[in-house]
Amino acid sequence: MVFNFHYNKPQSRKTGKVKWSVHYNKKCHIVEKIICGVNTHSHSQKRQPVAIMKGKAKSIVIVDNTAIIV
Repeated sequence: MVFNFHYNKPQSRKTGKVKWSVHYNKKCHIVEKIICGVNTHSHSQKRQPVAIMKGKAKSIVIVDNTAIIV
């Protein structure tokens, strides 16, 4: 499955903690930590978020506010 993730500045400011948006299967998951065991590459675009990381994973699981990508 194809996924991407990026820093989520609005949620980080709102909560006072670092928040990440992880996107896969047409859904967005907000997490505090990412454990990524696959290769990723950067991607830039003209709209927000400007910089994102993309990759392909066999499995993505959200546990205890952590995205585990393998």
